[in-house]
Amino acid sequence: MAFERVDYEGVTIIVHEDLEDEDQTVVVPEIGTKAYDKVKGGDVLSFGEGVVVVDKVSYTGLTPDIEYTVKGVMMNKATGEPTQYTAEATFVPTEQDGEVEVEFVLNVTADMKDMVFVVFEEVYDDKGNLIGEHKDLEDEDQTVRVVIGHADVDQPPTPTPSTPGTPILGITKNFAPLLMMVLTILLMLGMALVFASQIRREQTLALSQTCAVRKIDNQPIDAAKDAKKDVRADILRSNKTEERQQVSESCPIAEEKTDTGPKQTYGNPENGSFRS
Repeated sequence: MAFERVDYEGVTIIVHEDLEDEDQTVVVPEIGTKAYDKVKGGDVLSFGEGVVVVDKVSYTGLTPDIEYTVKGVMMNKATGEPTQYTAEATFVPTEQDGEVEVEFVLNVTADMKDMVFVVFEEVYDDKGNLIGEHKDLEDEDQTVRVVIGHADVDQPPTPTPSTPGTPILGITKNFAPLLMMVLTILLMLGMALVFASQIRREQTLALSQTCAVRKIDNQPIDAAKDAKKDVRADILRSNKTEERQQVSESCPIAEEKTDTGPKQTYGNPENGSFRS
């Protein structure tokens, strides 16, 4: 508010002193701030990434319909130095007095234990002139902090020593790859044994069929016996009891009779018929 007087020769001749005269009034903008955790609502910050700190800026004395910009920075209270966390907001007031919010985004980790931040704000008009500021390291309304163990705040995860993985069928995750490799090898061996057994059975069947053919072949009996003996001998040398039995049954060879004494001759000598 500006009062005016006009004096002439020591006499006041004009006075303009009216507390209600808007034309005589000059308004000095003022701002105040209140910082808090956006999720929890208090001055103790949450843990994690993307934690939002809201600074509500209250202002008075701004000119309506003019664009203003609020610029803020979070200060480290212990050192009095600015941090990397900054933010700003542009607004156009419709009245001289009001509020505007500025949001800071930061990552709160366990190594920030007991850190205290104080938010400083500056207000600029549309011409870039600084018209107001709020900077007080001792102002609790501008202060937020990191407190480990606070009941209202989600705590950071506690580091734990590495432990074996969760058991899977009695085997820990650390041994799961080895188990899979062993099972794969066993499966391949099993398939190989089944395949070899099948081939052996087919060979045995083929040999049995050969024996059957030789039985009805018009070979001399001695040659047939020799052939059967060759085939049978090869199979009987096998360690497969089942195969030996199958071949023995499919291709039996009559045992040769061995003479145990001299031949006897009997018949009728008169008509010349004799039999041995």
